[in-house]
Amino acid sequence: MIMKKKNIILLIIILIISVISGCGTPDKKEEDIVNGAVSNFIIVENINDAQKTEEIPQPSYEEIEEPSEEIFAVPAQEEIDALNIPEDMLAYWLVLNDKKPFIDTNLGGQEFYLSEYHWDGGCENIEYNKESDHFLLLDLDGDGGKEFITYTGFPERTQVFHYEDEEVYSYSFRFRGMKCFYENGVYNGATSASEGGWYRITEFRPDGCTKETLLYQDDYYYEVDGREVSQEEYAIAYDNIVCGPEAEDYEMNEDTLNVMLLNGLSDEEIRLLRGIEKEELADKDITYSFGDKEAEAYRRVLRNEESFVLVSDTNKTIFMDKYQEQLISPDILYFNIIDLDNDGVMELILNRELNKIQILHYNNGIVYSYSAEKTKDILVITKDGVCSSTLYEEEAQFRIISFNEDGYQTEVVDYNGNPYHDAARYHFYSEENIERYLK
Repeated sequence: MIMKKKNIILLIIILIISVISGCGTPDKKEEDIVNGAVSNFIIVENINDAQKTEEIPQPSYEEIEEPSEEIFAVPAQEEIDALNIPEDMLAYWLVLNDKKPFIDTNLGGQEFYLSEYHWDGGCENIEYNKESDHFLLLDLDGDGGKEFITYTGFPERTQVFHYEDEEVYSYSFRFRGMKCFYENGVYNGATSASEGGWYRITEFRPDGCTKETLLYQDDYYYEVDGREVSQEEYAIAYDNIVCGPEAEDYEMNEDTLNVMLLNGLSDEEIRLLRGIEKEELADKDITYSFGDKEAEAYRRVLRNEESFVLVSDTNKTIFMDKYQEQLISPDILYFNIIDLDNDGVMELILNRELNKIQILHYNNGIVYSYSAEKTKDILVITKDGVCSSTLYEEEAQFRIISFNEDGYQTEVVDYNGNPYHDAARYHFYSEENIERYLK
């Protein structure tokens, strides 16, 4: 009798443990194993009522969708006007948000979206940080309107946006070219540690800007208003010119830009602005005179569907992905399409980071690749195919007259223009642009 009671108690304990632990039946376990199933259910146990379980379905990975980009309704012009945003400030905000392209005066009036802009000014092997750290709003030319000025700490680069006649123009200054701003528009600029001066912009033009030299110093040589003076006279003039409060700069972030450019709009009002349609580039429909085969050959090389000949000591054949593995920084920033040797066949020029240039040349079914350094070989190429190796030396402008198996041959040309102002079109490198222009 005692044994029976013990067996009954033991059986009850086993049953209770089984219910509390949520054990499935042997048949169910076997079914899960056979089907390789992973349960999409959570078993909720009620200790007070061991007979009840609640099954809550959980979404599978296939059912979880990535959040899509928010789509904003296109606002009516009356809605935008009702926000009372100064038109120059709104234009700057649209440029910063890639809604409006700007005109780059450093590259012959070409248009760019800010996210697709990379200007190095021909500097030595420096990878530029495209993200600006701070900005200022300052009237530099005294016309009553404020310029939007962005700059980075290192390497020092300043970009000035100027609004005029519904357009935004860009003026870029490298290294120490423009810094230390004062509220009266005076700023400091230098080309070396020992040489520099204080300046004021007198005019912004579509092809550049004009500045007035107020003070100039080169080691122990001093000038005031273009006149050589003593160190003592220079110091007195300095105190009179470089005076007043320094211009306040602001950290580059959405909240600060909202306050400084948009007068502090609400979230709903900013959503309204985000619905403004993106303005097209003026020359988006530009076309190039390709022959029957070279455009497709270049596209196949870029897609790793075809190899090319790397013109060097060995002239080995290589695919683009393997070639780029050899580069420290393989990213392509821009490309140009120009007939450099005037043979009727377009070359594709790839402008990479760290001032590396790769020229692709098509000949008799084969693509040949020629490498160049931007700072010593080809600084900039004009629309007419004139190459400039530097802006400051004689016999620096040349043409490529032929592409050979051991390199390209050049001849010096007489060119008196500004190669940057006459620069060939730079297209931002993307699959979309490659398909658009290589056809």
